[in-house]
Amino acid sequence: MSHGSRREGFERVRDLITRRRRAWAEQHLGAYVQHHWRSELEDVARDHHRFVAAKGRPPTLTQFARFATTAANHWTGGDLGALYTAIGEPAPSQQERPTRLLTEDGYDFARRVYQELGASPSTTTPG
Repeated sequence: MSHGSRREGFERVRDLITRRRRAWAEQHLGAYVQHHWRSELEDVARDHHRFVAAKGRPPTLTQFARFATTAANHWTGGDLGALYTAIGEPAPSQQERPTRLLTEDGYDFARRVYQELGASPSTTTPG
């Protein structure tokens, strides 16, 4: 049996893969992301213009959401008004953002819940 040789081999392969991924990202990631956001926004703009051509008026926010939600989630944090701006159209109304229900950090909240349930301190620390 050889000790450590498999581990060293794993680390070399891992490092090689990491270098390749970084090189790919430096060379291609910017263009890749730009292509995807442009194509998604162009699709939304095209659907918006088709709606206006068919109905003679712009879509309501709810109607716009039917074909724009995915792009809004990908590129504007779910903000449909910002997506309207991105495609060069005026938003029909202000979107109401839901009130955040968790007012504290998620980790702190989970730690408090574990403590309230009687968990020992060693089980509430990350590690």
